[in-house]
Amino acid sequence: MHSTKSVIVGMGGLVFGIIEGPEKGWDSIESVSGLLIGSLSLIGFVLWELRSANPLLDPRLFKLRGFSAGTLSITIQFFAQFGFIFVGMQYLQFVAGKSPLEAATQLLWMPLVLLPGSRLAGALSKKVPQKILGSVGLAIFAYSLFHFSSLPVEFDYWYFTIGILLFGTGLALSATPATVAITSALPDEKQGVASAVNDTAREVGSAIGIAILGAALTNTYKSEISTATSSLPVEFGEKIERSIAFTQMQPPAPLAEKWDQLVEAGLQAFNSGVQSSLTIAGWVALAGAVFVAVVAPRKVKASGL
Repeated sequence: MHSTKSVIVGMGGLVFGIIEGPEKGWDSIESVSGLLIGSLSLIGFVLWELRSANPLLDPRLFKLRGFSAGTLSITIQFFAQFGFIFVGMQYLQFVAGKSPLEAATQLLWMPLVLLPGSRLAGALSKKVPQKILGSVGLAIFAYSLFHFSSLPVEFDYWYFTIGILLFGTGLALSATPATVAITSALPDEKQGVASAVNDTAREVGSAIGIAILGAALTNTYKSEISTATSSLPVEFGEKIERSIAFTQMQPPAPLAEKWDQLVEAGLQAFNSGVQSSLTIAGWVALAGAVFVAVVAPRKVKASGL
């Protein structure tokens, strides 16, 4: 019970601190206390598990190269995947001007490569080690994120579609080898732990990805739009800096003459935020590819399943 509470407080604190940073300031009591409490709770969890006779998750398992490489790969995949969906869907609606349904249909190319690609990766995982297959998949995944980091303000259907196809291919080639690496690293009696860690890595990656990439998006947007709002009345400036959704509003009478310029500045600022956040995701995925290439085992091991 102590371990579970530590993880909940730790992850909750980190996510809260990251989210509040761009809004309240990174030196605000909310952001600092969230990050501090979250970090201390997770450190406490590790120390508690190391001393426990029956640990919920034995940190020593991460000494196993396949287990640690697979877990980090899964975490990074979901960090970037859910961060991209969070940021990309806003780009499609606010910058590209798509409806929610139209925005969702732009992602439909992904399963066309993800589903057959996953089947192919499953077969290849029996012959090709994660060191090669997993790192190549993450490298393609990283390239797709760098591709998306140059999204233009004027929506380009084929540019976005090429990115989605690369995105799905990278995920397909990296996800299966990572899961195989986690399960094959542990004996049969530990497969419950392997499955739980695989699922937990997905959830942790998703939560941290949305928090960090969302914070990067917000931080960049607020920083760049502040130039355009500096001469506006405070009540209007704060509303515009709070969200790009102001571009969907009817212009207030006092700002009617400047409204088109403010909307253009807002779209440019938001697009810069999209680019900066996806650049971060790309570098994280590329670092993961290097880590897997260096740390993962050289040989394919038979799964304990």
